[in-house]
Order: sequence, then structure tokens, then C-alpha cells
Amino acid sequence: MQARPVINAAKMIRSPTEPSPVLRPSASIIIAAPLRGKPAPGQADYRILMLKRSSRGAFKNLHAFPGGVVDPIDKDPYWQSYLSATNASDVEAQVDLVYRVCALREAFEECGILLAESPLASSLTAEELREWSKKVYAAPNEMIQLCEQHQLRLGVSRLIPYQRWITPPQEPRRFDARFYIIALTEAEAERLGVFASVSDAGIDDPRAQAAAHHDGYEIVDSAWYRPEVALARYARRELEFILPQWCMLDTLRSVSFTQLGTFADMQTMPLYSPEFRIMGKDHQLIALLQGDRMHSASPGVKQQLRDDGIMEDVPDGPVHRVRFDLAGSIAYVTERICKLDESAASAAKL
Repeated sequence: MQARPVINAAKMIRSPTEPSPVLRPSASIIIAAPLRGKPAPGQADYRILMLKRSSRGAFKNLHAFPGGVVDPIDKDPYWQSYLSATNASDVEAQVDLVYRVCALREAFEECGILLAESPLASSLTAEELREWSKKVYAAPNEMIQLCEQHQLRLGVSRLIPYQRWITPPQEPRRFDARFYIIALTEAEAERLGVFASVSDAGIDDPRAQAAAHHDGYEIVDSAWYRPEVALARYARRELEFILPQWCMLDTLRSVSFTQLGTFADMQTMPLYSPEFRIMGKDHQLIALLQGDRMHSASPGVKQQLRDDGIMEDVPDGPVHRVRFDLAGSIAYVTERICKLDESAASAAKL
């Protein structure tokens, strides 16, 4: 997370009488491109597209997955035909469709990758894709025109539900963000110029640079990283991203390309609502995650703050939290501690 310097720890927790900013629905997509060959131990056999955001806006200079805020066009009745007869009246299915359309539209706007039901809409040339991407960026309703004119169906059924994150109340901008995964085919990765061998996809692989364009306004750079490589660069302060991205990459670095599809087996999308607290004798910044004994969603928990704003921990119970180091105004993740019993792990849906 991008954080302000901790001067008064009590200010890290918004007063109950102080209204929290309204949650804005948003969606992001983790685009995974397979690699050829057998990876070495500790190496992923795929890379993920990460975009560098510009110095404008709420997430300036941070690396993130393609995504953004839900637009009215994502709710247009045009997309209702994507629902099957069995779930057309299902409210949650309708809501989920809005987020899926948003994720796919934003990916096309930001980096020009059009993810359709048939792999990568091969009837469109690279130049045509760039021009359409600019049109959709300027006017999101052009997404419908693109689909109608070229008889395309967005790849909503290809998206794998992954995680849902809700921004903490003390943040000035809050999002209800859903994250999806899409596993590219080898042909799609080849067309994008990122179907490399595992041995070539190293930390300094020049072919990691994204073949797709970026809009130059919200997004100024893009590259493909194996999850463990992105985390290594983050640890060296070469990349910056916020807590959800770090946690998702931390999970994905131990997941193979073929295992990505198993996330679709989850009954519901796991929900994370981190709670930032100052804890311990060393006054360390901590993010409590679902399942932690001190998270407000845990049964019977009673969070107690001292007069100086420090939270008192309890000695026993499940742990699911993230520790940070402060470097100027930036809080860097140093480690995630996860010691959950079976019931807590089930509640956290890890």
C-alpha cells in the first residue's frame, strides 16, 4: 500500500464518527502467458502482465494488473446475452458479468489486448486493435460497436474468479475490487510475442517487454514477469505495487500454469478487507487479513487500542497478517505470516 508517514498511530484508524469514502466497484484481470519447457524449482512456468501507471491519479507510478472502475457501459443490456438461460435471473451472476466486462474493457483500453471467446480476435490486425483501443479509451461505449462490427464476444467465460479486495476505511479512495485470471493459449502468447522458453524468461529478459501498446496517459510502461521475479524486483525497490498485488503474486508464485484453473472451483470469490494497525513493542505497521485472530471479522475478537493508538495483540489463535517497513512515505511489505487452523483457513478461503 502507499502510506503516509506514521506520526500518530491512532490516526491510522478512522474514527467511527468520521464517514468513510464511498466504495467504487472496480475490476482487474491477471493475464497469464505460458512459457515453454520445464521450470527450475521455485520458478513459475508462466508470466503475468503488469502495467506501470503514470504520475497522475491515485496510483501514480505503481505497477498493477490491467483494470479500472466500472463504467455505465459495463452495465449495458447489450451484455445480457452473455448470460445463460439458467442464470439470467441470478442477481449475483448479473453483478459478476458487469465486473467481468469491466475487466476485459479496461485491459483493452490500457494495453490493447482484446480477450475474446475465440483466442485474441485474430481477424483484427495489430494496427486495427490499436485504433479500436484508442476509440474505446475515449468513449467506452465503442466497445459495443467493436463487438458488433466484428461479430466478437468478449471472453467473459474464460475469466477465472480469483479474489475480491475492499479498501480499508481510512484510505481517501476506496474500491470494491474483483480480480480475475485468464490463462492465454500458446497461440495467443505467440501472437503477443511473449511465448518464450522458461530458461530465457529470466529477470533481465528483454523480451519481457510487453508487445501490446499502452495508452501513454494512465499507463506509461508494461512488462511480463514471472510472479517470483516481480516480487524479487519489489524487494529491491525496482517495482512498487500495493498490498493486494503483493499478496496475489505471493500466492501465485507457488501455483503452476495448469493449476490456475483450480481457482474456478471455489464456491465464492475470497474476500479480503485488510485492517491496518500499529502493533507490538516495536510499533510495527501490520495489515490484518481475514482469518487472523485480531481481525474484526474473526469470531469473538475485541480490538483494544491503548491511549497512544497501539493495538494490543493476544498470545494465542490463528495468524494471517502482513508486516511492513516504512521507507519515507512508502510502506513496503516485508513478509506475510499465515498460521491458520483448518476452520480459520476455510473462513479466509486461502
